Amino acid sequence: MREAAPGDRVLRAAAPAALGLAVVLLGACFTRGLYPTPDAYVYHGLGRSLAEEGRYTNLHWLGRPPHIKYPPLYPLALAGIREGLGGGMLVMNGLGALLLLVGTGALAIRLSRLGWARTPLLLAAALVVGNRFLEHYAWGTTSDVPYLGMVGLVALLFPFRRRIARPWWPLVGLLLAVPALGVRLTGVVLLASLAVHLLAARRGKEALLFALGSGAAAVAWFLHVRSAAAANPDSYASALAGGGEVLHQIRRHLPVLLERIGNLLLPHADRVLPFPGIFRLLGAAALLLALLHLGRRRPPGAAFLAAFLLGNILLVLAVPYYLPARYLYPVLLPLLFVLAGALGESRF
Repeated sequence: MREAAPGDRVLRAAAPAALGLAVVLLGACFTRGLYPTPDAYVYHGLGRSLAEEGRYTNLHWLGRPPHIKYPPLYPLALAGIREGLGGGMLVMNGLGALLLLVGTGALAIRLSRLGWARTPLLLAAALVVGNRFLEHYAWGTTSDVPYLGMVGLVALLFPFRRRIARPWWPLVGLLLAVPALGVRLTGVVLLASLAVHLLAARRGKEALLFALGSGAAAVAWFLHVRSAAAANPDSYASALAGGGEVLHQIRRHLPVLLERIGNLLLPHADRVLPFPGIFRLLGAAALLLALLHLGRRRPPGAAFLAAFLLGNILLVLAVPYYLPARYLYPVLLPLLFVLAGALGESRF
C-alpha cells in the first residue's frame, strides 16, 4: 500500500469536518411555518384531510373531491405526525431534513460496504447535505427530498451482493422499494434500476421474481397516472400518459438539463458566473465523467447507479414538466457519489 500523500491526509481530516458543517448549515435553514410553495400547501392539506377525516381529499378545492395526483405515502406520514404529535409544523417540516440525512448516510454506508473509498463518500455526503437547493426543500412539506431518503434506505437494505439459495429474497427488497413509488411516481425508475442490477449480476430467478412484483406495482402506477391525467390535462401525469415525440423532447431540453445540473453542482456560483454556457459545460463534463467511471471501472453497484442516473435523466428530458431543478435531485444524489467514487479510485 502506498504511503498517503499530504493532500490525501488533508482530505481525510477535512471530510468529517465538511460533513459536520453541512449538517449545521442544514439545521440553520429550518423554518417553523409552512414552506411557501403550492405543493407544500397541497401536501399539508392532504395530511390534514387524512388525519382529521380519514379521507384522501383536496381540502382546498370546492366540494373537497378525492385527490388522485400525488401518491399517498408521504401525506400518510404527515397525517401520522399530526395525530401523534399534535400537528407540530416544526416536526412535519423536519421530516424531510431527517430523511435527507438518513438517506444520504444510508447510501454512503452501502457504497462503503461495497468497497468504495470512505473519504470521498464523506465528501459527497457533505456536498449533498450542504447543497443550497436541497437544504431549503428539506424543510418544506414536499416529497422531493423525502424521496431521496427512501432511495438511500432502499440502496442500503437491498441485497446487492447476496447470492443465496432462496431466490425469493429480492421480494424483500421489492417490499422496501415499492414504498418509494408511494412517495413519488418517479419511483418507477428506482424499481427498474434494481431490476437492471439483478440482470447485470446474472441473478435470473431473482430478477424474474422482482420483475413480476415490479410489474404489478408499475400497472398500479400506470392506472394512477391515467386517472390523474384525465382529471388534470395540464399536469405532469398527462405528459406521462400521453407519450409524445420523445426524441424531439430530448434534443430540445438537453441543453437546459445540462445547465441545471451544472447549477446544482455549484449552487452558489450563479451569483458570480452568470453565464449559462459554463454550467452546461460543467453538467456535461460531470455526466460524462460519471458514466465513463461506471462503464470502464465498473465498481460494485455500477449497474444500479448507471440505470438510476440515466433513467431519471431520460424521464426529465422526455417529460417537460420535470425540467425544474427540484426534479433533478434524484440525478444529483447518485451523480455526486459516483464522482466521489472516481476521485476515490484515483487518490485513495
